[in-house]
Amino acid sequence: MTMNRERPLAEKTVTADEAIRAIKSGDHVVFSHAAGAPQEIHRALVRHKEDYSGVEIFHLICLGSGDYMAPEMEGHFRHCAAFVGANSRRAVAEDRADFIPCFFFEVPGFFRRKLWPVDVAVIHVSPPDLMGNCSFGVSCDYTKPAAEAARIVIAEMNDQMPYIGGDNFIHVSQIDYIVPCSNPLPEVPPAKMPIRQKRPRAAHRNVCRWRYRSYRARCDQWQPEDTPPG
Repeated sequence: MTMNRERPLAEKTVTADEAIRAIKSGDHVVFSHAAGAPQEIHRALVRHKEDYSGVEIFHLICLGSGDYMAPEMEGHFRHCAAFVGANSRRAVAEDRADFIPCFFFEVPGFFRRKLWPVDVAVIHVSPPDLMGNCSFGVSCDYTKPAAEAARIVIAEMNDQMPYIGGDNFIHVSQIDYIVPCSNPLPEVPPAKMPIRQKRPRAAHRNVCRWRYRSYRARCDQWQPEDTPPG
């Protein structure tokens, strides 16, 4: 595969298995963030892990399986985290992944200043509008700077990705390979609060009721010539 961003849209459309041929061993790859994390490319890389060695993959929160961080992926893929989440914590603890302590706002500068050279940006976008602009949808943050700095851009074009405006677009001419898909975005299930944590809240409500009754009693005793209660 050769990079040619001026090819017609139909010629850029490939399968995930075809798109990952643009990723080479030793490349620095950036995955889009959180609910915008790629799914098709992720699974394709895991299927073809034997074709890769020393690929470093950067992202913050990866909602989804995070299979490329599994123990059997060691030597093929190495995760670089600026945020350690549930599916990356074990890999970092076992020295199969790296952690970069930083502020979130600093991450785009990593790519712009080549502190993290982006060989391939794997992004997740909506279908294009009439002007050819695809929306980064629910996850723009560091994804757009990564795409702008990348040598190659692979986009999962998902018809379930919301089209969101603002400074949140990439034109199809800036994308090298397009992988059409129709996947629901990953979600974080609501947290289940342990029963032991509910009791302080009940006690807090009782304190609030007591303070309210005390305040109302003071107000009832107030006379015009008096100073209003504080």
